[in-house]
Amino acid sequence: MATHVIKKTARRRAPKPEKSWTASNGQVITEAAAAALAASFESEDNDLADAEPVRVGRPALSPRAAPGEHSPRVSVRLREDAYRALHARAAAEHRRVSDLAREAIEAYVDRAGR
Repeated sequence: MATHVIKKTARRRAPKPEKSWTASNGQVITEAAAAALAASFESEDNDLADAEPVRVGRPALSPRAAPGEHSPRVSVRLREDAYRALHARAAAEHRRVSDLAREAIEAYVDRAGR
């Protein structure tokens, strides 16, 4: 009676691609680059107590807004059909949904007499 031996061979997995991020200036930052930046920062005499916070994001809508000031945000829930119609209209007009919503709310408030 013949005995068969099946030898299992180890499969080599392809290495996972290195995770990366793209900075706002378009520079790609890899995990290795981020680690190097962190090591460089930690090796120098950096005191975060002297750091000034920087807010990022869209500029305020008011022309009288102070630098760094942001416009208030509002979140609403819609029926599914109104949501789809809003997105379709925004796409047709090549505009953002938030622009259409802002105009509609401002027109309503203006009619009601701010």
